[in-house]
Parts: sequence; structure tokens; C-alpha cells
Amino acid sequence: MTSSKIDFNDPLFLHPSDTPGVNMVNEQLIENENYEIWSRAMIIALTAKNKLGFINGSCKKPEAHSPILHQWEKISTVTHGYLGSLQGCYTWGSKVFFDNSG
Repeated sequence: MTSSKIDFNDPLFLHPSDTPGVNMVNEQLIENENYEIWSRAMIIALTAKNKLGFINGSCKKPEAHSPILHQWEKISTVTHGYLGSLQGCYTWGSKVFFDNSG
């Protein structure tokens, strides 16, 4: 039996601290008022967690029958959850603009 462990440097690695409710940045997005500051803080946080690819589309969704599809969907959901938990209704209403990963 072969082990199918995911390397901790792989974007598909899910650390115990990777949960949708985690506050990744202190800056609260206030519509367009502070988008540049918030965006930079979020990019830094997502890069540190190796999850930016799920937002910018560089971590492509695997084919339908891929053995890693379920893991990719789980990580993508958690990553998009960061955006929702930090921005409330504003994010959920505009989430489609961030969802380049599918």
C-alpha cells in the first residue's frame, strides 16, 4: 500500500489552522474605500499560506475523475471562505469576481 501524503509545500496541503473562520488580515474591507490596502494584506496572507493560486486561478481545478479533485475542492472552499469571513455580505455578493479557479 502506498502512502498518498501531500507535501506541506503543496497548495493542496491543509494545515489544522486553515479554517474558513480564521482572521487572516486585520484590515476590514470597506467597499472600495480601502480595497488597495486590504487586497495587499490578503495577497500577503494567502501567499504565506500557499493558497493564492486558488484565488488568482493559477491552481487549476483537476479533471472530474482525478484522485485529487476532492482535496482541491476542499482547499478551494476553505480559501474562498477566508474572503467571506473577513468581508461579510460584501464578499459573498461579489465572490464571483474572485472565483477564477474553476
